[in-house]
Amino acid sequence: MKVICTWCKLDMGEKEPLDDPKIFHGQCGRCQKEMEMEHYEMSQRSIANQIRSINFKGAVYELACFLLTLGVILVATLMISSLIPIGE
Repeated sequence: MKVICTWCKLDMGEKEPLDDPKIFHGQCGRCQKEMEMEHYEMSQRSIANQIRSINFKGAVYELACFLLTLGVILVATLMISSLIPIGE
């Protein structure tokens, strides 16, 4: 059975059974390394996007906490100022 690379069509020799005229498709070492590298690069981009997303979510959370604190301070200030008579 003749073996050729699915990607680059490199003739990689024969495998058992040798009298079988069929063609077996595999992957040569060079194409396998290229594919592994592409998968690695894709996973790194994916990880980088996840990290950016986490950082963005963290920043949004911090902003929400700040705005909530600011709102609480504003409400407390208004409540206190309504209790203190000014100019009487």
